[in-house]
Amino acid sequence: EDNGGCDLRSNCTDTAAGPVCGPCGSGYSGSGETRCVDTDGCALTPCFDDGRSAALCSDVAAPGVGYLCGACPEGYKGNGQLCELCTLDVEITASSVLNGQVFHSQRVQMVGQLGEMDTECTNTLGTSFQWRAVSVPAENLELSNAINKADTLTLTLPEGSLSVLTKYTFTLEAWLAGEPRVRAEAAIEAYVAQQPLQALVAGGGGVVGEDTLLKLDGSVSVDPDDAPGVMTYAWHCRRHGGGEGTECRDRSGARLPLQLSNATLMLHMQGSTEGLKYTFELTVAKGYRTNSTVVAVTVMQGDPPAPAISPIIGKVNPSLKLTLPSTLSSVREGSTVELEWAVVAASNTTPSLDLLSPDVLLSESIHSTVLVLQPNALAPLGRYLVQLAANVKDGAYGSASLLLVVNQEPQGGDLHVSPLEGVALETSFVLATTAWEDDDLPLEYLFAYSVVGGKSCVTSSTSTASEDEVALALYGPATTLEVALPEAGAEEADFMVEVLVYARDTLGAVGGPRARNLTVRGLVLESEEQVVSYSKGVLHDASVALLNGVVDSAVNNVVGASCLLGTPATSARRSRLRRARLQRLRQAEVEAAGMDVAEVEEDEELEAEALTLERRAQREEMVVLMRDANSMMVATAEAQERMAGLVANIVDCPPTELSRVTEDAALEVMDAVVTSALMDTSTGVSKLTASAGEQVLAGLSSLTAQGEHGASAHRILQATADAFLQTLASGELPTQAILRSALSALCSHGMTGRPSNGSSWKSCCSMHSSREAWLSVSMGAGRLEEAWRGFSAGMRVASPKSTGRGSLVAKMSPIERKG
Repeated sequence: EDNGGCDLRSNCTDTAAGPVCGPCGSGYSGSGETRCVDTDGCALTPCFDDGRSAALCSDVAAPGVGYLCGACPEGYKGNGQLCELCTLDVEITASSVLNGQVFHSQRVQMVGQLGEMDTECTNTLGTSFQWRAVSVPAENLELSNAINKADTLTLTLPEGSLSVLTKYTFTLEAWLAGEPRVRAEAAIEAYVAQQPLQALVAGGGGVVGEDTLLKLDGSVSVDPDDAPGVMTYAWHCRRHGGGEGTECRDRSGARLPLQLSNATLMLHMQGSTEGLKYTFELTVAKGYRTNSTVVAVTVMQGDPPAPAISPIIGKVNPSLKLTLPSTLSSVREGSTVELEWAVVAASNTTPSLDLLSPDVLLSESIHSTVLVLQPNALAPLGRYLVQLAANVKDGAYGSASLLLVVNQEPQGGDLHVSPLEGVALETSFVLATTAWEDDDLPLEYLFAYSVVGGKSCVTSSTSTASEDEVALALYGPATTLEVALPEAGAEEADFMVEVLVYARDTLGAVGGPRARNLTVRGLVLESEEQVVSYSKGVLHDASVALLNGVVDSAVNNVVGASCLLGTPATSARRSRLRRARLQRLRQAEVEAAGMDVAEVEEDEELEAEALTLERRAQREEMVVLMRDANSMMVATAEAQERMAGLVANIVDCPPTELSRVTEDAALEVMDAVVTSALMDTSTGVSKLTASAGEQVLAGLSSLTAQGEHGASAHRILQATADAFLQTLASGELPTQAILRSALSALCSHGMTGRPSNGSSWKSCCSMHSSREAWLSVSMGAGRLEEAWRGFSAGMRVASPKSTGRGSLVAKMSPIERKG
């Protein structure tokens, strides 16, 4: 039993002289007479160790001999015994720098890209980034992680960040988080060139009376560079006709000086019954830059009303709604003034415009103080003279005019894609756009996709893309995109997926899309287990991409995983199919194996529970990844819309798949979206778009329908209401869809007094079908009541004859019309 006193790991031989202990067995050192010890194969440090980093050495347990070297440490490659430092490559592949120049008044972006790293290199902790800037002449330009995203691959410099006549060198440093010695850098130079001054006059142009104080305000002129120095103003007046030469005289007959140097002129000009015509030329100057504009004024006798139209800086975009506010002064007490707008073509190549067409006018009528034109009412490259007439019943007449120059969206453009067919989430497609033309450079590009003949599984459209398009990469200077498409095409449409690109100029005009059709099939996943297993791998790829700064790739992988897991409807369908398949197999399996039916059913329930827990964990990972990705992106309107839509889609799932971590992370994203929209305190106008707001409300509805979130969710709902109120203040009106989403979120918060049973907004709405009840519900959400009042007021003033908005009321459901 005691091996003759020998170590149990050695052989004992019984001899006449007594037991003799043999040597220790394989893998042991020592002697059988004393003790056999497992030989430490790592004692002599056979694996890589350079004093700073080392590969893990594992002894081979006896009776085995030797050692096993683990992977090379972070930042190294090799077999574990021999390792060497990896190399890292980074380059700046796209930027807003054009011919070496940028402008102070434009947003500037620079995009870096990592080179392919050797697949043998160990890099589990990802890559870190930092942008630096130096300038000549030297100045202190601190790049912020919060504003500029200086710790990501894409550096963003908001308008006004760079000083004019300064040369900058921007350097992107990249290093492995686990081994900072593996690093690389790339640099780009940019010179901030000067832009022309823009001479503008507020309050001028049109017909005034000689008893009316003519106010010509040149102080609204703009220096796009905001350069140091004082802007000077020089006015020159010239009279046309009247038989007394070109001298300009005031109401008393005194001659005006040849040049006036005030920023604002305030004059009583000489008039006549027929009207004396004057032109005032304003020349502004700062340093060596000058710019001029001319205002034509007709002066009548008396004191007619004096309308004025707010000036427009630069060109207007035809694809955007145009709002022209006006003011009215010199109105005699007791008189009634009728305003009337007119828009006439100011060039032979500009088509005429019918203001009374419902496709043109968006404001109440042509007699309101504000003229609002529908998007695409104005022709690209057109020149229009906007006129506002003010008539009094006694015949007094005044007017104002404004020249509009219309921008044109980027023209031409093409999209090249390779390959033309592949598998969703597997094939890497390269999208490249070329041959765009525009006067207002540099251009930015947005890439998207659409499922032909079907509907995407996610809602993440942007305000510049159509409703059924999903963004792949937001607006930026990159003309190429390498991407694995998140979704396959519909089988009934031959698996066609359309990829698209839009181009946007510096004034915001959007051209496109240019599109190509691809054949994209999906992987054949025959069981729910395979779906969940594959989506787990997709999320791992998303995590790796985000660790290495490739945000778009990470987001698109999350989109793909979300599509795989599906919405409540697809989840329910999968569960039904799974149950049906198991039921078909159960009887045969039970009979063949002689198993107990109850045991089989219990095993199936355990499998289903395990799948639910895995799906729950994956949704948690998705939202956390989206939260982290959101923190790496600049809060543009497109980013808000995209992120809010994707997170709302992820949390639109059965309650069993939502964890508290998922809900809290989703609330963080919604909070960030709304908070960033409310940050523009300088203008007091919300940057929250209708699409982003609707998705925030939809996400809140999904979340609060599943659990209690208290003050956090309520605060976000109130902030959303505040954002919409700011939008109302700027003349916008929320859409029916937003109001429905708002009501859904309110119901989900339990603010309607209904049981929190997850019922839909429709059932909630049926319980509150009067305006008073709706307002009562809104009180619980803070200031949504005011938003509804503003919307209702907008509906009441609309005229079906003068605008298409009046017909919106007719399209409402009975419940909505009661509101």
